[in-house]
Amino acid sequence: GVGSGLDRLNREILEGEAYSTAPTGEQPTENRDTFAFIVDQNPETSSNVAKGLAAVLPIILSGALATSYFAIGASSNLAASTEFGELPDVIKRYLPLLSSLPTIGVAMLFVAAEFRWAVCDETLPKSRLLCPANIAAFVYVSVAYVAQSVNPTLLPLHNGVNFALAVAVSRALAPFLVKESSRSLQFIAIALLGLTLFDVVSVFGTGAVANAATDETAVSVMETVARSKIATSTSSVWAPGLLEVTYGGKPPTEALGLGDVVFPSLLLAWSFAVDSSDHCNKERYGYTKAATLGYVLGSAATEIVGSFSILGERAGLPALLFLVPCMLGAVTVSAWFRGELSEIYGLGEK
Repeated sequence: GVGSGLDRLNREILEGEAYSTAPTGEQPTENRDTFAFIVDQNPETSSNVAKGLAAVLPIILSGALATSYFAIGASSNLAASTEFGELPDVIKRYLPLLSSLPTIGVAMLFVAAEFRWAVCDETLPKSRLLCPANIAAFVYVSVAYVAQSVNPTLLPLHNGVNFALAVAVSRALAPFLVKESSRSLQFIAIALLGLTLFDVVSVFGTGAVANAATDETAVSVMETVARSKIATSTSSVWAPGLLEVTYGGKPPTEALGLGDVVFPSLLLAWSFAVDSSDHCNKERYGYTKAATLGYVLGSAATEIVGSFSILGERAGLPALLFLVPCMLGAVTVSAWFRGELSEIYGLGEK
């Protein structure tokens, strides 16, 4: 069930358990399988969580964005303060690295889980700390965090850490929004539209508010946070959150927010789940192909609008504004041709 899947994900990340798709045959225990007891024992709980996620995700992201924005301001004020200037040079040099240690630790947990999945060796003992996958993850994340100071051509290593974080978030969210017993797209559509609205407001709606007291060009809260992450990626310490494109060891020329990958992947997960269960349809993986095509078209639209400044001179655009309508539109057209519109936008059980 959904709860047991979350418990397994927790054990993979926090306890170092090897990834396995095979059922263990073990009965859930209250101490070990918390989510299984909370969610799987009550069928209505999973549905209620799905409704809550669809409504609450934009609010959670708004809080996270506001926290990052104010943290950037506080960090800038600290760097400009007289007290900071009086600190010894060795402390000022290593303080950013020390402040990043909690983030580095979290990144290692997620990357190690993905490395163990890649190895997928179920013969390894559980919770083996010094297994090859964990050692490789430690080396990978360590190099990624100091890539700029070691060699600028290593900057693409950042994206591997970001993808590991993205996969873990998608695996945690997808079971609640993608139901094995239902072909309904309602919850995912509501969540994606809410997240798109959040993205648009964060980019277009906060610039004037954030800079109301100045005559400078308005810079949105989202753009401020993104610029800060890009700036840290070209300094001695890197912070995750952006997928970056570099060329010739130069600073990142293009960047895509991690949410622009994670949240569309939920629609792709739904498409794959529905296609996999539909053995009678002659067109295999029709929804998956439609969702993938929609993502490609949305990415192209984002590049075109940004390159030609169709929405004005801006350093960044809300990518979900283009990705979500294109993906939902492609899936909707596919459903229309298959005569399944009422089924995927309803709540019918298969």
